Amino acid sequence: MKKILLASTMLVGTTGFAAADVSLTGAAYVGGAYSWVTGGATTGPVIDFRTSFRAGMMTTTDGGLEVGAGMVVLGPFFNMEKDPDDVDFGTYTAFSGITLAASNVYMSGEWGKVNVAYNSNADGASSTPGDWELTTTYTNTWGAFGVEVYGVWENNAVATTNGDFGAKGTYSFGDYSVYVEYGYDANDGGAFSHNIGAGASLAMSGFSANADVDYDLTNNAWGWHVDVGYATGPYSVMAFLNDGLNYGVEGAYDLGGGVSIKAGYAGNQATTTNAVYAGVSMAF
Repeated sequence: MKKILLASTMLVGTTGFAAADVSLTGAAYVGGAYSWVTGGATTGPVIDFRTSFRAGMMTTTDGGLEVGAGMVVLGPFFNMEKDPDDVDFGTYTAFSGITLAASNVYMSGEWGKVNVAYNSNADGASSTPGDWELTTTYTNTWGAFGVEVYGVWENNAVATTNGDFGAKGTYSFGDYSVYVEYGYDANDGGAFSHNIGAGASLAMSGFSANADVDYDLTNNAWGWHVDVGYATGPYSVMAFLNDGLNYGVEGAYDLGGGVSIKAGYAGNQATTTNAVYAGVSMAF
């Protein structure tokens, strides 16, 4: 990560400019991927390629208030969707332009933190572009207890997240944490839904695990997700399973300097779609 210090001395004759930390970070991935439907069509093998960078800015007022902003820019990409919960799982998307994927502005003090974030792809699916949203989040901690409250606003013809809101409380003790949450979905299949959830996580001696369960009070539907991971030295592995019996496993080898080799497999039980991939991941 590159850091730059911008000071008011750069702007001779101006006032009101404080020293600010500006950071530039980037990420890249290149590899190969292949997907198939059991007994059906195949996709690939294809080249899997993407790049992005983030610019962040932060300063502190005389009164101790921290303020900052950032933006994420995506470069041209050729990408296979590897998340079995995504509607585009196993499909290949190419984009030749440069796009602003996300941005945020925040203020933080002893009273907590308020963050306003722009997301250019509310549903995360490449097949529905233009579905931007703005999410305002308040977070704070009191000792071992943390709280998060959010609300979503959007005003476009594609996204369906306008009016969503929720709250989450987390309690951490040692290597463990537990949480409860509530969420309101203003447009769940054309209607609305109330959801409650709870979960737990642990991280100790290189081992990590997360489990959560949620219940849709409006549609009387349960959901759950579990994942486990283990890391030792440069090696790491993780696996997950959820209520749709979608599953996956990934292994990685850390080469140092922000570079790692990754390989994985994922499957969707309902569509019988499968995907395998391998490549080199880079963080700068």
